[in-house]
Amino acid sequence: MNIKTPALRQRMLRRDHLKICVYDGHAPQLFDLANDPYETQDRSEQMPQELSALIKEVSQSWDPQEIARIQAAKTERTEFIREWVQVTNPEERFRWKDPNPDQNGYL
Repeated sequence: MNIKTPALRQRMLRRDHLKICVYDGHAPQLFDLANDPYETQDRSEQMPQELSALIKEVSQSWDPQEIARIQAAKTERTEFIREWVQVTNPEERFRWKDPNPDQNGYL
């Protein structure tokens, strides 16, 4: 609960020598791994039919809006718990306690 990271929605799919990378809110990227194993050249414009087919396939089992809703609900719950901890200051019998916090500075 001490680490905050941004909510990300992304999906990658590999079919044969092609790999599609879809990041919610950004244009998808298509890579030809046979000719570009380090994924340095986006082939989306050169391979529109392959891109379209892979987008269709990746979209069948992935709904970024639903994922965003779930992430927002989890964020809201986490914030609620953080506020509750600050207000109530509950005993933490099972939490590891740093034996030397001044020297180690873990938390």
